[in-house]
Amino acid sequence: MTTHTSPAGDTLSAVMTRWSDAVASGDTARIAALYTEDPLFQGLRPTPERDRAGVADYYGHQPAGLTPTVTPIDVRQTSENSILGFLAVDFAAPGRPLVETHLTVQILRIDDEWLINHYHVSRRPLPAA
Repeated sequence: MTTHTSPAGDTLSAVMTRWSDAVASGDTARIAALYTEDPLFQGLRPTPERDRAGVADYYGHQPAGLTPTVTPIDVRQTSENSILGFLAVDFAAPGRPLVETHLTVQILRIDDEWLINHYHVSRRPLPAA
C-alpha cells in the first residue's frame, strides 16, 4: 500500500498492509484478528457479518492465492481514536479475473492497537463504453 502523507494516512497504511498480508496468507484467524470483536463487515456477499467468526468464514470462502493491492483515495481522522479510509482495492487470484473494488474502512484504536471496526467493499463500476 502506498503511504498517505499524514499521521492518519500512515496509521491506516500500516493497518491495511497487515490486512493485505494476512489476506494473501489465507490464514483466516490472522485476518479476523485484525478486526474488532464486533465489526460491521460487508463483503461481496448479500448480508453483513458482525463478528470475527463471520469475518473468518467470509475469507475462508475466498479463492486460494487471493492477493489484494490497496491504493488509498481519501483518509480522514474522525477522532483521536478513529480513522476513516476510502480505498481502491484490486483482488487478484490465479486463474480468475481481477476484481476491482472500492473499500471504506473505519479503524479504531483499542488498547493502543488499531483494529478494523467497519469494512464495506463494493465493485468499482466498469468504465463507460
